[in-house]
Amino acid sequence: MHLKISIFADVSDTTDSGKFIWDTVKDATPDHVCPVIAICKEGDLDQIQTAVSSKLIDDLLFSPLEVSVLKRRIKANIHTDKNSKADA
Repeated sequence: MHLKISIFADVSDTTDSGKFIWDTVKDATPDHVCPVIAICKEGDLDQIQTAVSSKLIDDLLFSPLEVSVLKRRIKANIHTDKNSKADA
């Protein structure tokens, strides 16, 4: 069984565009050892820009979350992980 730990940072309800959360994630994972997925409010360009400019995120999801999108993204990540493991 392969276990993968990820950080999901939901900044969709923050008042500072998520700056505090991204600083906290950067301090918590200085070597960027696990995937970081940002959850931003759909259409909030400040949140999206702050998440992307943090240079921490590996994926970006929009709130409100949709089950079909989550399933597709999780499946893609698992599939990509298996492919990279087979190449090693």
